[in-house]
Amino acid sequence: MGDSGGMKAISGICKFKIPLIAAIFVLGFTLVPTQADALDFEKNIGERGKVMFPHDTEVDSQGRIIVSNGFAVDDHFITIFDSSGNFLSSFGPFGTTDGQLKAPTGVGVDSSNRIIVVDKQTNYVQIFDSSGNHIKTFGGIGSEDGQFRTPFGVATDSQDRIIVADTGNNRVQIFDSDGNFIKSIGGIGSGDTNMNYPTDVTTDSQDRIFIADAQNNRIAVYDDEGNFEKIIGRQGGGGAEFYFPHGIGTGKDDQILVSDMLNYRVQILDSQGNHIESFGSEGTDDGLFKALAGLTADSAGNVLVVDSANSKVSQFGSVQAQIDPPSMQLDAGPADTQEKKIPDWIRNTMQWYLDGVISEDEMISAIQFLVKEGIIILD
Repeated sequence: MGDSGGMKAISGICKFKIPLIAAIFVLGFTLVPTQADALDFEKNIGERGKVMFPHDTEVDSQGRIIVSNGFAVDDHFITIFDSSGNFLSSFGPFGTTDGQLKAPTGVGVDSSNRIIVVDKQTNYVQIFDSSGNHIKTFGGIGSEDGQFRTPFGVATDSQDRIIVADTGNNRVQIFDSDGNFIKSIGGIGSGDTNMNYPTDVTTDSQDRIFIADAQNNRIAVYDDEGNFEKIIGRQGGGGAEFYFPHGIGTGKDDQILVSDMLNYRVQILDSQGNHIESFGSEGTDDGLFKALAGLTADSAGNVLVVDSANSKVSQFGSVQAQIDPPSMQLDAGPADTQEKKIPDWIRNTMQWYLDGVISEDEMISAIQFLVKEGIIILD
């Protein structure tokens, strides 16, 4: 089938609303993945006993993996691994004085590889150098500017500003690189600029701020000045729908990584919040989740996911390798059809349509998007 016939067929789907699933098979689409089909489990970071009820993870410019633990490992709460997952060192003994920790949650890294740690019990944020030596402490319990109440998440941006998810105060606070207060955003509620139990935060290459607004079951997006931009998602089990999104991180090309905790999966969204891929389900085996928390990506695009209840940090295959959309061809022969495998993100969308989770109009819009973006190749 040539280009004109292919475009006419696609136009027919949109104009006459032929059910999409039938249209795919009538037109003879064969999906030809240009990369791997799904995010596959690769390995767990650290040997047994070096990760204990972890909460968050981050990767520095040297490729080292930093993990905050709920239980002390070798009498320290923060563990550092090399890029292959081998244990290197630990720091942060139990206590309440500078350099000590009681219940570390979020961990972040700035451009100088300084390590920023949030402690939900002491309500302090501490800054350490790349070796774990204490530099500075700021915060304290309260609801005034610069104070915290059970803070959970932390991130940095290109200016090395420190952004903290002040969970108990239902807000996010922005500080300069020395911990001086700049701005607060949020406040309890369900309106666009409100938050209800924000648990984590991340930034992209434009310093936009993405907030896991957990009990509102959505992601809030703010610009680099802390001005509200938009809301991504709602409660549900479909793509870009969430059920207590607990952790959020940034992948390659500003992809948004979300720990969709009570859906027991990780979702990958593009920079505008459109769903690309989901992986995971409930369980204790490798690749399955029980209590998702923080997550991030390394420089190769591998996704590192924290599962507190399963007490592990797991690495999944490269985001770049998995997310590049498959091309689609028309008039592929039967032999090609037998050799190709439909990627999970397409298969899941088909199933959601069949199950009535998304409408026919939504599926038609998806086809139009694929054509517009050149993901469907007509030849």
